[in-house]
Amino acid sequence: MSPARAGTGTARVTTSRCLDKQLADGAEWDEAELVTLGLIEAAADRIDALKALFEAETSRPSPSAHKAAMLAAELRQTEAGIAKLIASLDPNMEQAKSARHVAAANARWARRSGSA
Repeated sequence: MSPARAGTGTARVTTSRCLDKQLADGAEWDEAELVTLGLIEAAADRIDALKALFEAETSRPSPSAHKAAMLAAELRQTEAGIAKLIASLDPNMEQAKSARHVAAANARWARRSGSA
């Protein structure tokens, strides 16, 4: 098995289980959330592959600093992308509206009630 394929699929199962545990009782992911979960799982698999490539590169007798830095940067970027995608999910169904939209609506209501 090549380093790029090592561990593929294990992150997908772990990620799904962790996020499913956070889902509120009786709730299900909607279509948009299922797409987001798929993106998260694919990115987690890419992280596994990148880690294997990074490990292979850094364990060589004379590793390429440039290649190691590129792989490390890609790992950081992919991890940040996963964090952003996870933050967009609402497993407890706590945030129906964004805070920005609520503040804008409240400001409109305040202006409307002040002019009446």
